[in-house]
Amino acid sequence: MKMWSKPVGQDDMTMLRDVSDEAVAENLKHRLNAGIIYTYIGRVLIAVNPYKALDIYGADTLEVYCKDGSKVDELECEMRGITVPLHRDRVSRCSTAKLPAFEPHTKYLENLNTHKGPKPPHIYGLTTDMYHNMMIEKENQCVIISGESGAGKTTSARHILSCINKVSGRGSDRIQHIKDIIAQSQVVLEAFGNAKTIRNSNSSRFGKYLEIQFNQNGQPNGGKIYKFWLEKYRVTHLTQGERNFHVFYQLLSGCTSKEKGQYGLQGNAENFFYLNQSEVYTTDNKDDKNDFLATRTALDVIGVDTAKQQIIFKVLSAILTLGNIEFKETENVACPTKQNLLESLSQILGINRESLEEKLVSVFVETRRGGRVEITKKTNNKCQAVAARDTLSKALYSHLFDYLVKVINDALKKDNDYLSIGILDIYGFESFKENSFEQFAINYVDEKLQQVFVELTFTIEQKRREIVGSNKAHQELLQVHHDYFTVKHFAGSVDYEFGGFRERNKDELSNDLISLMQSSENSFVRDLFPETVYGVGEGGHKTNTGSAKIKFQTNGVIGKIMACSPHYVRCIKTSEQKTPLAWNQQRYTTYIYLIERFGMWYPWVFLRVVPYFDEPIRYLGLKESIVIRKTGFAIRRNFDCILRRFGIIAPETKHGWSGDRAEACRFILKAAGFDSGKWIIGKTKLFLKEPD
Repeated sequence: MKMWSKPVGQDDMTMLRDVSDEAVAENLKHRLNAGIIYTYIGRVLIAVNPYKALDIYGADTLEVYCKDGSKVDELECEMRGITVPLHRDRVSRCSTAKLPAFEPHTKYLENLNTHKGPKPPHIYGLTTDMYHNMMIEKENQCVIISGESGAGKTTSARHILSCINKVSGRGSDRIQHIKDIIAQSQVVLEAFGNAKTIRNSNSSRFGKYLEIQFNQNGQPNGGKIYKFWLEKYRVTHLTQGERNFHVFYQLLSGCTSKEKGQYGLQGNAENFFYLNQSEVYTTDNKDDKNDFLATRTALDVIGVDTAKQQIIFKVLSAILTLGNIEFKETENVACPTKQNLLESLSQILGINRESLEEKLVSVFVETRRGGRVEITKKTNNKCQAVAARDTLSKALYSHLFDYLVKVINDALKKDNDYLSIGILDIYGFESFKENSFEQFAINYVDEKLQQVFVELTFTIEQKRREIVGSNKAHQELLQVHHDYFTVKHFAGSVDYEFGGFRERNKDELSNDLISLMQSSENSFVRDLFPETVYGVGEGGHKTNTGSAKIKFQTNGVIGKIMACSPHYVRCIKTSEQKTPLAWNQQRYTTYIYLIERFGMWYPWVFLRVVPYFDEPIRYLGLKESIVIRKTGFAIRRNFDCILRRFGIIAPETKHGWSGDRAEACRFILKAAGFDSGKWIIGKTKLFLKEPD
């Protein structure tokens, strides 16, 4: 395999002599030109999008990184006189195991591998590290995959899943079924949650945190998906050059004429308003017809039978049909112009046609005067009727998406938790010619996760070497203009238009439309809308805006991350033109710096935009990561973990220890031959520098 060819540049950029943005960019560029897309910064994996298929994945590569080595483990256990999970080369794989005293044994294990010496940087290597850390340290792990839109985050998550599937080995039929559900759930979520954007042909338009749960043998036996903020505005409004969600095009390309008749589909993508606004119907590297077959298979695996699938496809058809309903206006009152579509839609959804028309062209308004509550029927004009139509369409799609997530979670549900690995895959930073609420929400989440990375990586150098929140790694500076406002994000300044911002932030469906859906003769449609409809004077005023939901969901996911041992994949997009193995020299700027005060390093945001050619290098903080890995104490472990794993190498602790844990760590480090400048004892943790 090419990945074991002659080294190009530095595999680990902590070995760079010149730690500068230019040197980092040059190292990554040379490696990319040679077809090498993975590089380490200590334990952080940098992944450059090559925009071409590379022969560095698949069964052969998985075998190298994940191959079962039970004989090696048995020998190691005999040599060390301990009982631990049997996984080959686990000492060399785990970051906290790189102690000088272990080096001869590590080399012995490496010599038993097919490929001698350190393995090249690879996402499989990070994944096996993460898995073995979980099993040995008995701590939950997570991987944060970050980068701008189109940098390859979803693809990286897919490779991580395939590696976990391999490294965890085969198990019972139940274990294998769980693995199949986890794998196929990604196919379903990609079909219903991804779309082509200007910058990415397969962009995630929702955020997800996939938690894979393991049993004591290290095999997946459950899981859960935490989903946050689906970009449902895309269902009804498209930007030039973009597509709606993949599943609509899959449905229209993959259905036979007979099936289209059954689902109420009339025409192709060009015939539906929700799809033809941008006049883009295909996308690179996507075969919608074949993808539809894959989606159907995946739905079957996660537990959606054929009958339910047909209802799902009918709901999708109903959404497209809704978009084709037009209105005319007479004396400020809207009236549908295509009665046949109303009839077709009412049959698909199992609702009364007259009620459907009434709810689109009128609304009941509740007013309070003194202690009295009055209900008034108000007619809609054309614009209001179109808004009601689009609101219903977005609600149908988002509720359908929530249903699919629930089906997946029900299939993965288990009674008790043991250990887990979380994979965070979200949309990346976005800045277009025109930006509104959707880009604001995406960039808010991206900003919050960047803060997590900085807090867990940089603020470790603060007093007592414990993470504190006194220094923020980013600031959001706001400038308000006449018809737009500017936010200076860590990744760059973005102008957001006021127009439509407030309306898009609204995340509510009127009681009238909820009642309409709950009146459906189809139980599936009824169950999609479990919302409570309040009667006159019962209150229940809705305050759940889109921004409130995003904030709540994001904080929940961050809470999960902070409870795990984190790993990082920093994805880089180097070419707007998606040129294979090309490094675009003209698109980058600068943002994060470290400053030294009293011998300690602190993050600081440089807010003035300076043109340069390595923007992702700077806004991802790669140079600062190198500095902190070279000069700081980036590896941290609880005292109990160090004593449990390495107590055997010190005479004072090898037969057990009941005294002060910090003192025990000092004995272990002394026995291991660690230089006193390579470690610091904290309150509850030992902090180590990256090994040279």
